[in-house]
Amino acid sequence: MFAGVDVIRDREDFYERLTLEVSSIGMSLPVDHRQFLDQLDEDKVNRGIRDGSSPWVLECIRRFASIEANCSDKNHKGLGRVSAHGFPRLGGVLYKEAEKSECDLAMIASATERMIHAGYLVCVSLSNFGKRIVAVKDIDDLWTEWIPLAYSIAEDATNVVYNNCSIDNFWINVLDKSGFQVNLKKLKTGENTEIGRSIGGLTTTGVGLFLAERPN
Repeated sequence: MFAGVDVIRDREDFYERLTLEVSSIGMSLPVDHRQFLDQLDEDKVNRGIRDGSSPWVLECIRRFASIEANCSDKNHKGLGRVSAHGFPRLGGVLYKEAEKSECDLAMIASATERMIHAGYLVCVSLSNFGKRIVAVKDIDDLWTEWIPLAYSIAEDATNVVYNNCSIDNFWINVLDKSGFQVNLKKLKTGENTEIGRSIGGLTTTGVGLFLAERPN
């Protein structure tokens, strides 16, 4: 079963949620990547598990994904964007295909949650940023702080997430198994497509959530 964001059970679950190498959709962690993660000391892993399971983080991610991945709404402008062009809302991009085909919309929502969570976990666990103190724990306050930051993150932070998560392969698997074959074909071209820009934009959202939670 492919589940969305949730409390992290153990180190193995942490690996899957951090890297997006999700076994339930046929993915597996490459040996070299596992060897790298196995070298993380227990404190870093435990911090990732603890902070990545906090109720305010999980609820904000679920709330964001419920809007971002809503395929019954054709609007391309999503939360935290100035316009719909640069990073169109994922549900809006998938709207036409979802309307014409039998697609697994729940899987898209779960994948969106996973994507955001992975970016957050990268910040907590794989950099010194994880030492920053959590300052905002109220769900509504965190939500208010997060949305303006969600798509306003420096490119180097985005690259850190891309370098530690199997984003492209993850979404290729998700789109394939959820029945979005038209958008899967577009994503595989590697060209500047709406689906590619939408997924690329989502890369920054978890970083923004981390920074909203820990502003100093």
